[in-house]
Amino acid sequence: MVLGNRIIIKSNGTTIAASKSNEIHTECEVIEIASLTNAQWREFITGRKQWSLNLTFLVTALKPANIGTNVPDPRNPLSIGSTYTIVIQQNAQGTEQAITLSGTAICRDCRITSTVGNLSNGTIILQGTGALT
Repeated sequence: MVLGNRIIIKSNGTTIAASKSNEIHTECEVIEIASLTNAQWREFITGRKQWSLNLTFLVTALKPANIGTNVPDPRNPLSIGSTYTIVIQQNAQGTEQAITLSGTAICRDCRITSTVGNLSNGTIILQGTGALT
C-alpha cells in the first residue's frame, strides 16, 4: 500500500517536502497500426511512457522561493520550472517486499486556492522526466 505521507521531494540532495495527499499518474501511448487480417477493427501497439505526480498541501504561509541555498520550494508559485528528485516508498505488507520508486520531475504547475473563511490549500503538478524506476 502506498501511503500519502510516503512521497518525499528532494532538491540538490536535500529533502524539502513530503506529501500528505497525492495522485500518481502513469500513462502509455498507444499507436494505431494497419492490420493485415482485419479491416474493420483497429489494432494498436504500445508506444512511449510518461508519468506525473499531483500533490496537495495546506498553505501555512507563502514560502520563500529558496529554502537555504539554491533549494527551490515547490510550494512557492515562483518555483515552477524547477527540477526535483521524487522518492515514493511502499510499505511491506505480510510477505510482500517494500518497494521504492524514484525519478526526476519538473514542477509544471503550482496552484494555491484561498477562500475567505476556509483553509488555504495548494496543488503541485510534477511532470516526470525520464523513467520512474
